[in-house]
Amino acid sequence: MSAPKSGVHVKPLPVALCFVAGYVDVCAFIALFGTFIAQITGTYIIAGASLVTHETGIAAKLMAIPVFMGGAAVATVISRIVHTRHPPPLAIGLLLEAALLTAFLVFGLADAETRNPNSLANFAASIAGFAAMGVQSALVRIFYVGAPSTNVMTTATSQIAIDATDVLLSRKHRHIPNVQAAKQRLADTLPHVAAFLLGAIAGALAFGALNWWSIVPAIALVLVCCAAAWQITAKSQ
Repeated sequence: MSAPKSGVHVKPLPVALCFVAGYVDVCAFIALFGTFIAQITGTYIIAGASLVTHETGIAAKLMAIPVFMGGAAVATVISRIVHTRHPPPLAIGLLLEAALLTAFLVFGLADAETRNPNSLANFAASIAGFAAMGVQSALVRIFYVGAPSTNVMTTATSQIAIDATDVLLSRKHRHIPNVQAAKQRLADTLPHVAAFLLGAIAGALAFGALNWWSIVPAIALVLVCCAAAWQITAKSQ
């Protein structure tokens, strides 16, 4: 099996990261007063709305865009300048994501009792979460070129609608172009969207039962992905 950067997508890994993104995003939304740490698009809306809503905890939410970009930049640096195979750059990036999610958990636990949207712990938890998801988003785009995003489902959902419609239309209208490509995109995209949705459902249920400790399974899954990335690279030698 070729290493991911060769262009051959190892589909289970980005699908697993879609689950992680949905999982931690819903946990953050519940715990951090409506903060999106994975789907950064929502933060652009929050930034605009803050001009008139003046909601609490807005400082942390407004940091989402630069911190997310910073996480993506660090992941890019790792991918461009690290050339080792033990560990490979993808595994290093995933290990960084796991470390940032651990910080997300630690800071969240520090504020679990007070639940203060303007506390330093709440701010720090948000920053760690944004950075973790920035790292993940960049890693998938760099090492799995052409794979659907693990963080944002809007484009993937509209693409599913387009491709599914084309496939259905092709049954009666032979002039529909690129039907085979549409079928392939459906096969590639549906698991990502389903994993994100399942992650969101699982995250909500887990947070309801475990509060901040619900982040532990997400960290564990990222570490599993890290080990898998390392193994993939070892087999490619």
